[in-house]
Amino acid sequence: TISILVICLVTINLFASIKKEYSKKIRKLNKKRNLVSTYKDLKAFNKEEKKEILSFLKKVNQKDDEEKIIAARLLNMINMPEKAIKYLQKVKDTEKYKNFYHSTLGETYFLLGKYKKSIQEFKKANIEQPRVALDCLYIGFGLIKEKKYKMAENIFKKFLENPKSFPRIKYLSAIGLFECSELSGKIKEGETYLNKIAKTTSKKELRKPIEKVALQYKLLGKRAPEIKNIELQFNGKHITINKKNGKYTLLFFFSGRSIQSIKAMAYIDSYKNHMNIIGINLFPQKTDKKRQEKFFKWYVLQNKKITYPVVFLSNDRTYRDYGVQELPHFVLINPDGYIEKVFIEFQEKNLNPMLGYLNSILKHTK
Repeated sequence: TISILVICLVTINLFASIKKEYSKKIRKLNKKRNLVSTYKDLKAFNKEEKKEILSFLKKVNQKDDEEKIIAARLLNMINMPEKAIKYLQKVKDTEKYKNFYHSTLGETYFLLGKYKKSIQEFKKANIEQPRVALDCLYIGFGLIKEKKYKMAENIFKKFLENPKSFPRIKYLSAIGLFECSELSGKIKEGETYLNKIAKTTSKKELRKPIEKVALQYKLLGKRAPEIKNIELQFNGKHITINKKNGKYTLLFFFSGRSIQSIKAMAYIDSYKNHMNIIGINLFPQKTDKKRQEKFFKWYVLQNKKITYPVVFLSNDRTYRDYGVQELPHFVLINPDGYIEKVFIEFQEKNLNPMLGYLNSILKHTK
């Protein structure tokens, strides 16, 4: 699914007209999506989601501007921007719904491949409004995926340099700039810039997230540390990072409590036959090991149907070796055993720089 607006689920609650009838359905779909963990199941869910949304759109009041905006956002979710733009062109009172109208139009233009128009629409909205800022940041990640690095860089720098940006916005902007600079080959410039921003940011709650991201630059190009202190392991034998089988290795640091981790699982599943994938999580301390082993066996093998190796660690040594701060966290290791790329957090398909990069290297290695 092209869930360009996972945040759409929150936005819908701001509209009073059609959300009452559909909010239950959208919550139900969201719960189902969070249970999807294989690529096969994801494709089946995408069809169900599309069917549900298209059925709902038949009930949209064509005279109601806010319903038209909702309709457009839902159409963007199922990657139908051509239809979304038609709804937006019919909105008359654009000033009344200024922020959500222009951010929705910006997202629609992005999906249509009209990147300059997309950015222009976001400039018409109040970019300091948190929901609009998130919309704009996710477009920034999408621009990285499309290799529009300078446009993406400008978005992230604008939020990083704005003293009014919230901590979460600063953190996502730092991640965006980091991924932009590593994928565009401007690692030194990116590292220098983020460190400069961190030093000139006086408030600790704003500075710390930037510093965490800046540390990732130090890992790039280094020999990948082996996984240490494995407590439990499922699927596969003798897990090692530096085995020579001519394939890339993707370390997937995840948590069962992280919605982004769960959303990532279905996509990661699609790469299991093309590269080495290792899921990594921490084993909870002071627990009954047999009960935990039984639970994790169910969680990994039955509930999530994971078929690539998954390890549970007895302490956070490996997390510290790889500078993992928040989950999900991904480390791509090249066939020679060196860290090639790091990706933090997870945006869905059309907005995800990591998925774009994985596809490009697999195409290159075939």
